[in-house]
Amino acid sequence: MKAVIIANGPSLTAEDVAYCRGRGLVIAVNDAYRLAPFADVLYACDGDWWDHHVATTVEFRGSKWTADDEAARRYRLNHVKVRPDLVWSTDHKAVAGGGNSGFQAINLAVHWGYKDIVLLGFDYQTGEDGEEHWFGAHPDGLRRQSQYREWVRRIAKAAPLIEAAGARVTNCTRRTAITCFAKAELQESI
Repeated sequence: MKAVIIANGPSLTAEDVAYCRGRGLVIAVNDAYRLAPFADVLYACDGDWWDHHVATTVEFRGSKWTADDEAARRYRLNHVKVRPDLVWSTDHKAVAGGGNSGFQAINLAVHWGYKDIVLLGFDYQTGEDGEEHWFGAHPDGLRRQSQYREWVRRIAKAAPLIEAAGARVTNCTRRTAITCFAKAELQESI
């Protein structure tokens, strides 16, 4: 079973996202649902993100997930607990924090039994012109300083545990700072 997890790095393209349609479980992380309205899952850990986007996600037909208790109650979202103290979670009721929603979506996919995971939009760095995401910057109130170096460190530390869980991760991100997973072209991977 294959899962494609689409994050929001600046190298993400609409063409790559469109290619993923119908090629496995598609998990859109945060704003990636805007390029992938066909996704099976929308995951955004932060309640502030849901407060800002809930009106624009009404038409999204896939399942919606968050780690924020209040947002889950308020917007009737599926909820998973985040354990920021863990490198990787084997407890199916929780995901490791990893510092970002994309990392947590990987943990969810493994919990759900997906053994072949493809990453897209996992740049973990700014773009060539300093851009933060494929869509630019988050609006005021949602802006946070991305901790790219820390995220790279955390995912590298989790990589052997992901492999020990029986999952193979392939990074098809066009421009990425992640080096702990095999890198491949998207069309070769799904």
